[in-house]
Amino acid sequence: MENLNFILEQINGSTSILTFFFLCWAACYLLAFFEYRGSHSIGSAFVGLPPAISLMLIMTSEKVGELTTRFTVWTWRFTTGGVLPFSDVQTIFLTLGVTGTAISVLLLIRILSRPYLGEWPWMGAGLIAGGYVVISTLFHVFG
Repeated sequence: MENLNFILEQINGSTSILTFFFLCWAACYLLAFFEYRGSHSIGSAFVGLPPAISLMLIMTSEKVGELTTRFTVWTWRFTTGGVLPFSDVQTIFLTLGVTGTAISVLLLIRILSRPYLGEWPWMGAGLIAGGYVVISTLFHVFG
């Protein structure tokens, strides 16, 4: 078990580090684009974006959620060995990270599949993921 905890700690730690550096690069990329574009208000900055920039914005938000989740799990494993329950603060960070990741992935599916397949791919993925959460929660509570 100790070896498994170490391996999972390494996976979450290294992924958090790589995600952090991706976010640094993404921030530089997006800042350079918005400086080039010359937008001065937030509302006009996000209207009529090129597809690559739209994807980069959503990927960046997805990676923020992933980093939040993985870093929270890493700190939990590092500080408690993965034995104690999550603290209230860790639970909040996990909830925010997972929610941000889920919404961002649904938006990615929507942007990439909408021109060819319409609205059903992202709606179906959201319904299946939501159904999984509900059913697994019911089994956990009543099972």
